[in-house]
Amino acid sequence: MNFNIIRLCLVVVILTNNLFAKDIFIAAPYYGNICNIYTKGSLSLQDTQMMNGVYLQYINPENGQINLFLYQAPNVNYAKVNGLHGNADWYFGDGDKWVVGLGYDNIIIDMDAGSHIMGPGSTFKLYNDVKEVYVRFGKYISTGEWVAGLSTRFLPYIGYGTESIGGSATISPGPGLIRINSGENYPLAGINYRFNYHHFIDVDAKYMAMFQSTKTLNAFTFQANLYFTHNLGLTYQYKYMEQKSGKDIYSIAGIAFVL
Repeated sequence: MNFNIIRLCLVVVILTNNLFAKDIFIAAPYYGNICNIYTKGSLSLQDTQMMNGVYLQYINPENGQINLFLYQAPNVNYAKVNGLHGNADWYFGDGDKWVVGLGYDNIIIDMDAGSHIMGPGSTFKLYNDVKEVYVRFGKYISTGEWVAGLSTRFLPYIGYGTESIGGSATISPGPGLIRINSGENYPLAGINYRFNYHHFIDVDAKYMAMFQSTKTLNAFTFQANLYFTHNLGLTYQYKYMEQKSGKDIYSIAGIAFVL
Protein backbone atom coordinates (compact mmCIF):
# COMPACT_ATOMS: atom_id res chain seq x y z
CA MET A 1 0.00 0.00 0.00
CA ASN A 2 1.25 3.48 -0.87
CA PHE A 3 1.57 5.24 2.52
CA ASN A 4 1.82 8.67 0.85
CA ILE A 5 -1.70 8.11 -0.47
CA ILE A 6 -2.90 7.09 3.02
CA ARG A 7 -1.41 10.24 4.54
CA LEU A 8 -3.05 12.36 1.82
CA CYS A 9 -6.42 10.80 2.60
CA LEU A 10 -6.09 11.48 6.32
CA VAL A 11 -5.05 15.11 5.79
CA VAL A 12 -7.93 15.78 3.39
CA VAL A 13 -10.48 14.17 5.69
CA ILE A 14 -9.29 16.03 8.78
CA LEU A 15 -9.13 19.44 7.08
CA THR A 16 -12.48 19.16 5.34
CA ASN A 17 -14.18 17.83 8.44
CA ASN A 18 -13.11 20.95 10.35
CA LEU A 19 -14.42 23.21 7.57
CA PHE A 20 -17.76 21.50 6.89
CA ALA A 21 -18.68 19.62 10.04
CA LYS A 22 -22.27 18.85 8.97
CA ASP A 23 -21.38 17.09 5.75
CA ILE A 24 -19.85 13.67 5.06
CA PHE A 25 -16.35 13.04 3.71
CA ILE A 26 -14.91 9.72 2.61
CA ALA A 27 -11.28 9.11 1.68
CA ALA A 28 -10.07 5.69 0.59
CA PRO A 29 -6.63 4.57 -0.66
CA TYR A 30 -6.99 1.60 -3.01
CA TYR A 31 -4.64 -1.16 -4.15
CA GLY A 32 -5.27 -4.02 -6.59
CA ASN A 33 -4.79 -5.03 -10.21
CA ILE A 34 -5.75 -3.71 -13.63
CA CYS A 35 -6.14 -5.58 -16.91
CA ASN A 36 -5.48 -3.43 -19.97
CA ILE A 37 -6.54 -4.74 -23.38
CA TYR A 38 -5.38 -2.75 -26.41
CA THR A 39 -6.59 -3.63 -29.91
CA LYS A 40 -5.88 -1.75 -33.14
CA GLY A 41 -6.18 -3.48 -36.48
CA SER A 42 -4.20 -6.73 -36.29
CA LEU A 43 -2.45 -5.64 -33.07
CA SER A 44 -3.82 -7.12 -29.85
CA LEU A 45 -2.17 -6.72 -26.43
CA GLN A 46 -3.39 -7.87 -23.02
CA ASP A 47 -1.64 -7.51 -19.69
CA THR A 48 -2.57 -7.52 -15.99
CA GLN A 49 -0.47 -5.64 -13.45
CA MET A 50 -0.75 -3.92 -10.07
CA MET A 51 -2.35 -0.48 -9.65
CA ASN A 52 -3.05 1.97 -6.84
CA GLY A 53 -5.28 4.97 -6.41
CA VAL A 54 -7.17 7.24 -4.06
CA TYR A 55 -10.91 7.90 -3.91
CA LEU A 56 -12.39 11.05 -2.35
CA GLN A 57 -16.08 11.77 -1.86
CA TYR A 58 -17.98 14.73 -0.43
CA ILE A 59 -21.70 14.30 0.32
CA ASN A 60 -24.31 16.85 1.29
CA PRO A 61 -27.51 14.76 1.63
CA GLU A 62 -29.76 17.65 0.59
CA ASN A 63 -27.73 19.40 -2.09
CA GLY A 64 -25.48 16.90 -3.88
CA GLN A 65 -22.17 15.10 -3.93
CA ILE A 66 -18.72 15.20 -5.52
CA ASN A 67 -16.62 12.12 -6.34
CA LEU A 68 -12.97 11.99 -7.41
CA PHE A 69 -10.86 8.91 -8.18
CA LEU A 70 -7.23 9.08 -9.28
CA TYR A 71 -5.30 5.92 -10.16
CA GLN A 72 -2.11 4.70 -11.79
CA ALA A 73 -0.55 1.51 -13.10
CA PRO A 74 3.19 2.01 -13.64
CA ASN A 75 3.79 -0.92 -16.02
CA VAL A 76 0.94 -2.59 -17.92
CA ASN A 77 1.19 -3.57 -21.60
CA TYR A 78 4.64 -1.86 -21.71
CA ALA A 79 2.91 1.36 -20.65
CA LYS A 80 2.27 3.73 -17.79
CA VAL A 81 -1.47 4.19 -17.31
CA ASN A 82 -2.83 7.18 -15.39
CA GLY A 83 -6.52 7.78 -14.88
CA LEU A 84 -8.84 10.36 -13.39
CA HIS A 85 -12.58 9.96 -12.88
CA GLY A 86 -14.67 12.74 -11.40
CA ASN A 87 -18.33 13.61 -11.22
CA ALA A 88 -20.53 16.10 -9.39
CA ASP A 89 -24.30 15.82 -8.88
CA TRP A 90 -26.67 18.58 -7.79
CA TYR A 91 -30.00 17.67 -6.19
CA PHE A 92 -33.25 19.61 -6.33
CA GLY A 93 -36.92 19.05 -5.58
CA ASP A 94 -38.72 17.48 -2.63
CA GLY A 95 -38.82 13.82 -1.67
CA ASP A 96 -36.89 11.69 -4.16
CA LYS A 97 -34.51 14.22 -5.67
CA TRP A 98 -34.04 15.19 -9.30
CA VAL A 99 -30.37 15.15 -10.33
CA VAL A 100 -28.25 17.23 -12.69
CA GLY A 101 -24.72 15.87 -13.04
CA LEU A 102 -21.40 16.66 -14.67
CA GLY A 103 -18.76 13.98 -15.29
CA TYR A 104 -15.16 13.88 -16.47
CA ASP A 105 -12.89 10.94 -17.36
CA ASN A 106 -9.28 11.08 -18.49
CA ILE A 107 -7.09 8.07 -19.29
CA ILE A 108 -3.49 8.53 -20.43
CA ILE A 109 -1.52 5.60 -21.85
CA ASP A 110 2.21 6.17 -22.36
CA MET A 111 3.59 3.04 -24.06
CA ASP A 112 7.13 2.20 -25.10
CA ALA A 113 7.15 -1.41 -26.27
CA GLY A 114 10.56 -1.22 -27.94
CA SER A 115 11.03 -4.32 -30.10
CA HIS A 116 8.70 -6.57 -28.08
CA ILE A 117 5.80 -6.24 -30.54
CA MET A 118 7.42 -6.15 -34.00
CA GLY A 119 10.66 -8.01 -33.39
CA PRO A 120 14.40 -7.13 -33.20
CA GLY A 121 15.40 -3.73 -34.54
CA SER A 122 11.85 -2.35 -34.46
CA THR A 123 10.24 0.44 -32.42
CA PHE A 124 6.66 0.79 -31.18
CA LYS A 125 5.67 3.78 -29.05
CA LEU A 126 2.21 5.12 -28.28
CA TYR A 127 0.96 8.12 -26.35
CA ASN A 128 -2.84 8.16 -26.05
CA ASP A 129 -4.77 10.82 -24.12
CA VAL A 130 -8.53 10.14 -23.95
CA LYS A 131 -10.87 12.71 -22.38
CA GLU A 132 -14.62 12.31 -21.81
CA VAL A 133 -16.91 15.08 -20.56
CA TYR A 134 -20.64 14.53 -20.09
CA VAL A 135 -23.76 15.99 -18.52
CA ARG A 136 -26.68 13.92 -17.28
CA PHE A 137 -30.20 14.36 -15.94
CA GLY A 138 -32.16 11.86 -13.86
CA LYS A 139 -34.28 11.20 -10.80
CA TYR A 140 -33.81 9.05 -7.72
CA ILE A 141 -36.48 6.40 -7.19
CA SER A 142 -36.66 4.99 -3.66
CA THR A 143 -38.10 1.50 -3.22
CA GLY A 144 -38.55 1.84 0.55
CA GLU A 145 -37.39 -0.54 3.26
CA TRP A 146 -37.68 -4.24 2.57
CA VAL A 147 -37.01 -4.97 6.24
CA ALA A 148 -36.02 -2.66 9.10
CA GLY A 149 -32.80 -0.84 8.23
CA LEU A 150 -32.51 -2.14 4.65
CA SER A 151 -33.19 0.39 1.89
CA THR A 152 -32.63 0.60 -1.85
CA ARG A 153 -32.91 3.27 -4.53
CA PHE A 154 -32.34 3.71 -8.25
CA LEU A 155 -31.09 6.58 -10.38
CA PRO A 156 -31.98 6.20 -14.08
CA TYR A 157 -30.57 9.01 -16.24
CA ILE A 158 -29.95 10.24 -19.75
CA GLY A 159 -27.22 12.59 -20.93
CA TYR A 160 -24.87 13.84 -23.59
CA GLY A 161 -21.11 13.58 -23.82
CA THR A 162 -18.08 14.56 -25.85
CA GLU A 163 -14.88 12.59 -26.40
CA SER A 164 -11.47 13.81 -27.54
CA ILE A 165 -8.49 11.59 -28.31
CA GLY A 166 -5.02 13.03 -28.79
CA GLY A 167 -1.47 11.75 -28.91
CA SER A 168 0.94 10.06 -31.27
CA ALA A 169 2.35 6.69 -32.33
CA THR A 170 5.84 5.87 -33.53
CA ILE A 171 6.18 2.70 -35.61
CA SER A 172 9.50 1.70 -37.16
CA PRO A 173 10.07 0.13 -39.61
CA GLY A 174 6.85 1.47 -41.10
CA PRO A 175 5.09 4.82 -41.20
CA GLY A 176 7.23 6.41 -38.47
CA LEU A 177 5.47 9.15 -36.48
CA ILE A 178 1.64 9.21 -36.65
CA ARG A 179 -0.35 11.98 -35.02
CA ILE A 180 -3.59 11.01 -33.26
CA ASN A 181 -6.40 13.56 -33.11
CA SER A 182 -10.12 12.76 -33.12
CA GLY A 183 -13.32 13.73 -31.36
CA GLU A 184 -16.99 12.84 -31.19
CA ASN A 185 -20.23 13.89 -29.50
CA TYR A 186 -22.74 11.24 -28.43
CA PRO A 187 -25.87 10.58 -26.33
CA LEU A 188 -25.67 8.34 -23.27
CA ALA A 189 -27.91 6.64 -20.74
CA GLY A 190 -27.42 4.71 -17.53
CA ILE A 191 -28.74 3.56 -14.21
CA ASN A 192 -27.27 3.51 -10.70
CA TYR A 193 -28.46 1.22 -7.90
CA ARG A 194 -27.75 1.58 -4.18
CA PHE A 195 -28.34 -0.95 -1.39
CA ASN A 196 -27.85 0.13 2.23
CA TYR A 197 -28.27 -1.85 5.42
CA HIS A 198 -28.20 0.03 8.75
CA HIS A 199 -25.54 2.42 7.34
CA PHE A 200 -22.75 -0.14 7.78
CA ILE A 201 -23.16 -2.07 4.50
CA ASP A 202 -23.28 -0.09 1.23
CA VAL A 203 -23.47 -1.66 -2.21
CA ASP A 204 -23.46 0.40 -5.42
CA ALA A 205 -23.88 -0.91 -8.96
CA LYS A 206 -23.61 1.53 -11.89
CA TYR A 207 -24.02 1.04 -15.62
CA MET A 208 -23.56 3.58 -18.42
CA ALA A 209 -23.86 3.16 -22.20
CA MET A 210 -22.29 5.70 -24.59
CA PHE A 211 -23.89 5.54 -28.03
CA GLN A 212 -21.02 6.52 -30.30
CA SER A 213 -21.12 6.39 -34.10
CA THR A 214 -18.92 3.32 -34.58
CA LYS A 215 -20.12 1.28 -31.59
CA THR A 216 -21.74 1.51 -28.17
CA LEU A 217 -19.20 1.75 -25.35
CA ASN A 218 -20.19 0.24 -21.99
CA ALA A 219 -18.98 0.99 -18.47
CA PHE A 220 -19.93 -0.95 -15.34
CA THR A 221 -18.90 -0.28 -11.74
CA PHE A 222 -19.54 -2.36 -8.62
CA GLN A 223 -18.56 -1.02 -5.20
CA ALA A 224 -19.12 -2.52 -1.75
CA ASN A 225 -18.32 -0.88 1.60
CA LEU A 226 -18.33 -2.55 5.01
CA TYR A 227 -18.04 -0.18 7.97
CA PHE A 228 -16.82 -1.34 11.39
CA THR A 229 -17.35 2.05 13.04
CA HIS A 230 -18.77 5.41 11.96
CA ASN A 231 -15.28 6.43 10.82
CA LEU A 232 -13.57 3.30 9.49
CA GLY A 233 -14.35 0.53 7.05
CA LEU A 234 -13.21 -1.65 4.17
CA THR A 235 -14.07 -0.96 0.54
CA TYR A 236 -13.91 -2.96 -2.70
CA GLN A 237 -14.39 -1.76 -6.27
CA TYR A 238 -14.62 -3.50 -9.63
CA LYS A 239 -14.80 -1.53 -12.88
CA TYR A 240 -15.14 -2.50 -16.53
CA MET A 241 -14.58 0.30 -19.08
CA GLU A 242 -14.65 0.04 -22.86
CA GLN A 243 -12.77 2.39 -25.19
CA LYS A 244 -12.60 2.49 -28.97
CA SER A 245 -9.21 0.77 -28.93
CA GLY A 246 -9.73 -1.68 -26.08
CA LYS A 247 -10.84 -1.85 -22.49
CA ASP A 248 -9.66 -1.56 -18.88
CA ILE A 249 -10.82 -3.84 -16.07
CA TYR A 250 -9.70 -3.29 -12.50
CA SER A 251 -10.36 -4.97 -9.17
CA ILE A 252 -9.17 -3.06 -6.10
CA ALA A 253 -9.67 -2.92 -2.34
CA GLY A 254 -8.81 -0.40 0.35
CA ILE A 255 -9.53 1.27 3.68
CA ALA A 256 -12.32 3.85 3.93
CA PHE A 257 -11.93 6.78 6.34
CA VAL A 258 -15.23 8.54 7.03
CA LEU A 259 -15.96 11.85 8.77
